Amino acid sequence: MFDVNVNLPEQYEGINVAAVGGFPRDVYMGRERNDVDLVVTGVTPEDMRNRGFTHIMSADTRKPVFVDDLDREVAIARTEQSTGRGHDEFDMDIVDPSLSHEEALRRDLERRDLTMNAIAVDVRSGEVFDPFNGREDIDNGVIRHVSSAFTEDPLRVVRVARYAARFGFEIAEETQHLMDEISEDVSELTRGRLGGELVKAMKQAGNPRRFFDVLRETNSLRDAFPEIMALDDVPAGPEQYHGEGSAYEHTMRVLNAMFELRGNDVEALLGALAHDIGKSRTPEDVLPHHYGHEQRGREVATELRSELQISRDLDGVMSTSAEVHGNLSQLDEVNVTTVLDIAGRVRHSPLNPSQIADLAASDGMGREPQMDVERDEIEETLTEAISVIDEIGGSEALESRGMTTDDIGEEVEPEQVGNLIRQDRAEELRSRIR
Repeated sequence: MFDVNVNLPEQYEGINVAAVGGFPRDVYMGRERNDVDLVVTGVTPEDMRNRGFTHIMSADTRKPVFVDDLDREVAIARTEQSTGRGHDEFDMDIVDPSLSHEEALRRDLERRDLTMNAIAVDVRSGEVFDPFNGREDIDNGVIRHVSSAFTEDPLRVVRVARYAARFGFEIAEETQHLMDEISEDVSELTRGRLGGELVKAMKQAGNPRRFFDVLRETNSLRDAFPEIMALDDVPAGPEQYHGEGSAYEHTMRVLNAMFELRGNDVEALLGALAHDIGKSRTPEDVLPHHYGHEQRGREVATELRSELQISRDLDGVMSTSAEVHGNLSQLDEVNVTTVLDIAGRVRHSPLNPSQIADLAASDGMGREPQMDVERDEIEETLTEAISVIDEIGGSEALESRGMTTDDIGEEVEPEQVGNLIRQDRAEELRSRIR
C-alpha cells in the first residue's frame, strides 16, 4: 500500500482514480515528487465532460486527456498502436469502460516504456498495481522495457539514457538489444525534442556523462547529437597536456567535474559540454593542436542551441563558454583589455563569474595530468571587471576629461568615445587587480 495523499474534488466521486508513471515510481524510491499523473477508468469522454472536466483539445483530438477543477491533467486509461516509425505516429483507443479497474490499468500500463514507469497506485485505497514487476526492477537497479512495443518509439532510446544518468541503474541486456535495433531511428526525432531531453538530462542526472555514454554505446549518439559524437574523432590536444585521449573523453570528464562542483546547474553543465565543441572542426593538418577552436566553438555552439531549440533563457551559455574558456587559466597573465573583453561576454550571457571560474577549474580537472587552476582568483578578477564595465560608460569617460555629451562632435568625435571608455576601464581595472 502507498500513501499518495492526492486531493480529489467532488467531480471524481464514483470514479476509479490512480496515480501512474513517475509519481508512484518516485514515491516507492523515496524521492520527492510534486506533480502527479492521474488516470481514470470505467468512464467515457462524455462522462468526463458531464462531470465538469475540461477536454484538452490538443493537435491530436483523439487524446482522452482532461483538466480537473484543480487544474491538473487527468487521462482516461487508453491503449496505443504504432502507425509508423515516428515518435508521434500512434493510434490510441480508450480502454473499454466495462473492464475492471485492475484490467483497465494493466492495459494502460502496458503501453508505457519501462517497467519502473508502469506502476499505478489507487489514489483512495493506496492499492498498488504492478503487473510488470517495476518495483522489483527498481530494487535491483535495472532499467527494463515493458514489451516489444518499446521499439515503436525511438525517443525511448534517449529516455533510457536519461534514466541511466539519473538513477545510476544498469540497462537490462534485452533492453540494450532493442535499443541497438532502433538506434538508426533516432535520426527521425526532431532536434527540438532532443534538445528538451538534453536539458532534462542535465537537470536530473546524478552522472551526466552517462547520458552521452549510453547513447554512444547504442550507436545513437551520432544521430542524436552529432556535434558531441564528432569530438570522439579528434584528440583533445597534445598528449603531454591531454593524456586522456579524445576531445569527447575530455569533455565528458569536464562535464562530470562541473557536476561535482555545481550539481544540476543546467547553465554550468551545458557550458562544460560545449566548451571544446569547436575542436571537431579543427583542420586535420594542425592536429593534435586546436588553434582557434574557441571562435569555431562559438559558432558551433550558437548553431547547436538554435537547432535544439534550447530555451532563450540559456542563449549564450554554450557559445560564451566555448569562446572564453581558453584564456581563463592564464587570466592573470593576459592584458586587462582581454580581461575586460572576456568579462563583457560573460556579462551579456546568462553565466556569472562563479560559473565561469568553475568552468576553468573543471577544464583543469578533466585533463590528464590534471591542471591546477586558481578558480577563486578568476572569479574575483571577472567580478571586478564586470563591476568596472558597469561603473564606467560614455558619460563617466567624458566627465573624467571635463566634458559632457554636449561636447561630442565639437571637443571629441563620436567614434572616439568608445576608445575613451576602453582606456578608462582598462586603467581602473589595472589599479584594482595588478
